[in-house]
Amino acid sequence: MTTLTRIALLLSIAGPWGLSVHGAEPSLQERINHSGKKGEARTVLIPAGRYELTEPLHLGPEASGLTLAAEPGAQVEIVGSSRLTGWKRIDEARNVWECRLPDGFPTAPPRQLFLAGSRLVRARTPNTGWLETKETLATKPPLTLGLPDGMARAEWVRQGVVIRGLQKWAGFQLAVTEVDVAAQRVTLPGAAIAHRQEKTNRFWIENAPEALDQPGEWCCDPSARTIRLIPPAGIDPLTANITVPRLRTLVLIDGAADVRLQRLQFSECDVETPPQGDIDMQAAAPRRGAIVLRSVRNGLVEQCTVRSVAGYAVDIARGSRDCIVRRCELSQLGAGGVRIGETKIEEVPEAQVSGHVVEDCRIHDYGQIDFGACGAIVFQAARNTIRHNEIHHAPYTGVSVGWTWGYRDSPCRENLVEKNHIHDLGGKLLSDLGAVYLLGPQPGTVVRGNLIHDLACFDYGGWGLYTDEGSSGMLLEGNVVYRCQTAGFHQHYGKENTIRGNVFVNCGEGGIRRSRDEDHQSFTLEKNVVVSPSPAFLTGNWKKGTYPCNHNLYFTPAEGPRTWTGKSWEEWQGSGHDQHSAIGDPRWLDPDHPERGVRADSPARMLGIDVPVLEDAGPRAAAPK
Repeated sequence: MTTLTRIALLLSIAGPWGLSVHGAEPSLQERINHSGKKGEARTVLIPAGRYELTEPLHLGPEASGLTLAAEPGAQVEIVGSSRLTGWKRIDEARNVWECRLPDGFPTAPPRQLFLAGSRLVRARTPNTGWLETKETLATKPPLTLGLPDGMARAEWVRQGVVIRGLQKWAGFQLAVTEVDVAAQRVTLPGAAIAHRQEKTNRFWIENAPEALDQPGEWCCDPSARTIRLIPPAGIDPLTANITVPRLRTLVLIDGAADVRLQRLQFSECDVETPPQGDIDMQAAAPRRGAIVLRSVRNGLVEQCTVRSVAGYAVDIARGSRDCIVRRCELSQLGAGGVRIGETKIEEVPEAQVSGHVVEDCRIHDYGQIDFGACGAIVFQAARNTIRHNEIHHAPYTGVSVGWTWGYRDSPCRENLVEKNHIHDLGGKLLSDLGAVYLLGPQPGTVVRGNLIHDLACFDYGGWGLYTDEGSSGMLLEGNVVYRCQTAGFHQHYGKENTIRGNVFVNCGEGGIRRSRDEDHQSFTLEKNVVVSPSPAFLTGNWKKGTYPCNHNLYFTPAEGPRTWTGKSWEEWQGSGHDQHSAIGDPRWLDPDHPERGVRADSPARMLGIDVPVLEDAGPRAAAPK
């Protein structure tokens, strides 16, 4: 029998910190705690309203069997922020307003401020783009950086000024700890990463009071515990809903089974970060989620919205098994969409992570604070499925699977990335990204039937399918990849991967790139259609090792001698490759949309290539069974 509980309507009229305006009503947490017996199947329905939490909702083992959902048709928003009040205009000419942070606010200064749910811009110099330096950044702490004349100020240390920077596939955000005004140099904790130095290193300054010069910008003085704001045109801070996050997590499901979150909206929380900032190694891996599932069995997050949070939206953490994130919209995210597993390899079986599904979700506009975050990432976890999602508009990778560099064994295996629509990534901000990024040995992992297009990188590496360091034992099959700035498929190094039945159209670097020469078999390349915008096919390093290539169709509309690893077609075939392949126009049904397939008279059909038709990639209209 299922117990049904409807939370009293009074709770939907939330005052500050999630308390009822009447003050005597139980909190949302208390209502959940008293909804039924441990393990009993029960549903708690929440009426429409905005619920401001004073602390994260905690659903422990006693919540097993609980479904927490919005009443049918109700809009329920659960937030980790509070409204700022007491605003005073302190500069009439510039329209600068100021208020104090609320009592009880965390010691760490906020990284976000919201106006009616939309993230405002933390004051920065320059307002767009970045400053540049040809200095080689120090790779041992501390890091010092020269600034343009007259910019650095001694007060920055107490004012919480931050230097933001970009290094290839990720960034850093470090607090200014010393200022040498005479030399115009600032000192930062930490150090740059040696192999991520750029020819010209890019950076900008955030949270400096003098950078506050545009409507919609704000800054925080942590020593005075004040917020300053230039409101957007037409906005009166005295009446506007300007909020600041006070929580780092909204929901923690810990040690429970069969818990469901349905039809709920979650927004406005921060994330734990070191007080002096940090340097992102890759994928914003230290950032946790607004919704955390830890040691959870058969959890479900369905038809929920998570937006305007500083970390990942959903975090399936240590010890969790067989959870589903389905039909959710995850957007305006400081980090990424869904993270699965931990970066550490867990030896104890109870701590391992496996069997999760992310399906029919829309994940977009992520990486807004931590630029290197991913739409969905699988760390050290096995047998997970990422399918039928739309992932788009972010600075870095769409789906990332694996967290082992080189050929060491790992528990990451038998994962499936299928029928996702991944597009418009990179935005020329970062380098070395992939729509689907794979790392380390992963026997049984399959990447199949994904529609990928429009990737743009800053310097190098806007790759559609990317098998990075040590990627091994994987099948990449039936994917359609087009308009990627660099290769449609790139293997840094790996072994015994199968690249079969894919379509690579109008991607740079000849469509396919192999970077490292190794003595073993790197991959098998068969039954693919490769349309290159240039007459150079198969670029990179192809001198050592083996890489069987056959039954492929190649075409380019470009003039000039066509080459395969620098060889003519006759020389290439003469070396034993592509003996049963051909050169010819694939004859697309729609040249702008190769995912719609080829005509009946396509030479691909004559080669026995089953050209994929992927008009069903992305979220499905109906709920999956």
